Amino acid sequence: DPEESLGAPALHDEVPFINFAPLKNALHRLETASTRLDSVNGLLAQKQNARINKLLYQSERLLTRDHGLPGRPWYRHHIYAPGLTTGYGVKTIPGVREAIEVRDFNLVDEQILVAADVLDGLATHLADIADIVYAE
Repeated sequence: DPEESLGAPALHDEVPFINFAPLKNALHRLETASTRLDSVNGLLAQKQNARINKLLYQSERLLTRDHGLPGRPWYRHHIYAPGLTTGYGVKTIPGVREAIEVRDFNLVDEQILVAADVLDGLATHLADIADIVYAE
């Protein structure tokens, strides 16, 4: 009803400090590993490329965890997922993002560590692939 005033929305409690350092550090390690791996692009024989490509396409599996996302353990990807309340619209780093949206700040801290662990695993995998290339 355009004639009825709804008033201002209720105020929420203040948002506490959120420590994104573990996630930022993991992203830095991933960037470093990716850059190192990219530097060997074109240095391999065709046979080596097939082996490296297989290792790379299997990397996606490292972005999942068996325990899944909070509230939906069947969805295991921790870097992107359909939104819990948005249907098919994708959300990046959904565990962290959705915990912030529902203001569950203890869960935010936990999910930052999970996402950082996922990215660290991928960074280690990429660094291992680069080591294989440099060793050959």
